[in-house]
Amino acid sequence: MSRSPSAIGSLRRRLTAAAPRIVGVASACLITTLAAGQNAARPPAPTQDPSGAALTSALIGIIFAALALFAASLRSKRGHND
Repeated sequence: MSRSPSAIGSLRRRLTAAAPRIVGVASACLITTLAAGQNAARPPAPTQDPSGAALTSALIGIIFAALALFAASLRSKRGHND
């Protein structure tokens, strides 16, 4: 599907003419987004001590690691009949 040179030239002229409008709309959107971000509400302060959650997750990780080591150290009941 090839386009004729006049169609490509027409498309290029339209895009060239629309470029300032596209840049203007994009910059307006960017400025609006930045301005809205400056007035955003702050997140609420945490009510729990984060060290308690970290301690709990560390203990769960240690338990899972110990279970994995225990399972890896079990002997296989299958013997070799070579």
